[in-house]
Amino acid sequence: MNLNKLKTIFLFLLPIFILSCTTTPEDRNLNNKISNEAYQDSLNNYNELKFLFENKKYDEAYSLLNDMKENLPYSRHTKFGKILEIHSYYEQNKFDLTIQNATTFINSHPLHTRIDYVMYLRAISSFELNKSLYQHLSQIPKIITVNRSKVRRTFSYFSVLAQKYPKSTYFKNTVSKLKLLRQVLSDYELNDAYLLFDNAKYNDVVARVDYLIKSYPRSTNISKALKLQAKAYRSLGLVDTAKSIESNVRRNNQ
Repeated sequence: MNLNKLKTIFLFLLPIFILSCTTTPEDRNLNNKISNEAYQDSLNNYNELKFLFENKKYDEAYSLLNDMKENLPYSRHTKFGKILEIHSYYEQNKFDLTIQNATTFINSHPLHTRIDYVMYLRAISSFELNKSLYQHLSQIPKIITVNRSKVRRTFSYFSVLAQKYPKSTYFKNTVSKLKLLRQVLSDYELNDAYLLFDNAKYNDVVARVDYLIKSYPRSTNISKALKLQAKAYRSLGLVDTAKSIESNVRRNNQ
């Protein structure tokens, strides 16, 4: 699913989940600290804020939200205003700001009713921000170094979301992204193993393949990795071990 289509879906869903938000015990306790008049002011501010964001009047929206944060920091409307702010950064392709503000929100409000949405915005922003790292390694063979920590971080964001919220609206797309990222990281490891083999570092090849299998057991690279590991064992003079691995590969591919 491309970025523009995702944004269209978000724009459709955003008013729905904002309007259908429920009050948590935390919200009720905090709202008890706010007078009825202040609560009504908070609601009015939120409605105006939503209007400004929907009409892409970002500067006015951010200014109003800052006032809400200062004057009514505990209001549930301020919290939902922060979610609108995070969404607005994503909408403008400001992925760094999306990640930064989403992370702050997650740490501050881990039990919020829409925390899965905030976590998804963080994960998908990280994914979009690092898209250049996902190109297939067959197109760029013999990579020696690559900053894969960013890919691992994106994988981690999606993994936490999938583990904590399997019933989330965003679970299906999260699983799809995890499958892609798992394959990308596996490609990196396999490419490293080939480079190690070319440099006659056969023990390192064995270790790298073991790591690949343990870390990404559902990758499509398992068969290729095991064949390379068998070659490494042969080069080390461990022919019986190599034959055993090759036999297992043939059996699993039947």
